[in-house]
Order: sequence, then structure tokens, then C-alpha cells
Amino acid sequence: SDRAAECYGLCALWYKQREDGVSCGESSKLCDRIMKGLMPKLNLHNVHNSFLVLYPALLAMKEEGRSLEAKVAFETFVVKPFDLHYGATGTTAFMDLYDPILMWLELSSGATNQKSRYDCLDWALVEENLEFGAVLNNELGALGCCADSISAEICLLLAQKHSNRDEAVQLIQSGLDVAMENLSLTQQKRMFIARNHLLPVYKELVALAQNVLQEQKDDEVEYSATAYREVPPTRDTLGW
Repeated sequence: SDRAAECYGLCALWYKQREDGVSCGESSKLCDRIMKGLMPKLNLHNVHNSFLVLYPALLAMKEEGRSLEAKVAFETFVVKPFDLHYGATGTTAFMDLYDPILMWLELSSGATNQKSRYDCLDWALVEENLEFGAVLNNELGALGCCADSISAEICLLLAQKHSNRDEAVQLIQSGLDVAMENLSLTQQKRMFIARNHLLPVYKELVALAQNVLQEQKDDEVEYSATAYREVPPTRDTLGW
């Protein structure tokens, strides 16, 4: 891996985390420099290196509302080179994250079409898909966002706009499960940037869970009131 090149992506994310008068706009400028100046000069045959350089910059771009640009960059410098040089039989350390990252960035952009959304939903409803293991979580947590945190945010983004209550509940619960595990991990490993990224996702999942519980209570009250109106009261139902 090119450790010097990796510093560019980490610096972009660090500028974004500071968000003060000194660093205002620096993260965006550095991300542009990475995409237009650095990445085209790297050996794209080495997709592992490209991933490590790009990943923190993707996080910074996403936080700036540039998720679609980040998705295009990830496809251009990681996914397509991997397909070109290694094909369907190839493998690399972060390959299992390629599709989730693309889903995550597309959902974050708000520009997802119905078919893509259903594909994301099919993936997220399989709980085994959401956890990537300690090695990937540790490696990517050091770069700004644990692997499972991506799963948690995908669950959140899908649940926020999903009309099927049962599936929404499953998404919320699954998202909370992986979020809580990763909050513990980031606290234990002192991955402060990764923890700061995950906390808002966790809080929104908690808020969604509370809303669902309240809706269920309201429905139960409404159902009970309707049943009472439709069935004439008797001495038994009135407790006499």
C-alpha cells in the first residue's frame, strides 16, 4: 500500500471533522485534488491501495452532500478496475464491501430508483449480510467508518421511507443491533471519528424505533375504540 497517498484521504476527512474557520472548504478542495489529480496517477491494478486512499475521501464527500460524486469515483477507481483486472473469480480484502458501499452512497444521495431500492432492501433484510467481522471493522474504523456502520446506515435510510411496517421494524432492529456493537467497538478501540460518524445514525434509528412503538400503541387504542363502538356493551364488557 502507498501510505503517503493514503494520507490525502485521511487529511480530507480530518478537515471535514474540524469544520472551523481555518479548515472551511479545505476538505472539498482536497477531495477534488484526490479525484482529479491523485487517483488517475495511481496504479489502478492495485485496487486494494486505491480503496485505502479513496475510502476516507468518500466519507468526507458524503458528509458534504456529494454522495453521487463519491459513488462515481468509487466505481471508476475501485470497482471497474477490479472487474477489468481480476474478473469474476478474483478476490481482495474489501471486495465484500463493494456493493454495500455503492448502495450506501446511492441511498444517501436520495436519487435511488425503485429497482435499486428493492435490490438494497433484499440485501438488507438478510441479517447475515450486515456484519463483516472484526478484521474489516477494525481496519475501516481506523479510516473513519466501520464496515458494519455502513450496514446500520443502509438500514436507517431504507426504514425511513419504507411503507411495509414489518419490514421497517426488521430494518430498524437490525440497524440498531449492528450500530450498538460498533459503538462499543469504537469506544473500546478509541476510534473517535468512526464513533462520531455512527452516533447520529444510532440516534436516528432509536427515534424511528420510538415512533414505530408509538404508532403501534395508537393503532391498538384506535382498534379497541372501534371494536367497542361496533360491539354493544354488556354487563361483562363494562365490568358490572
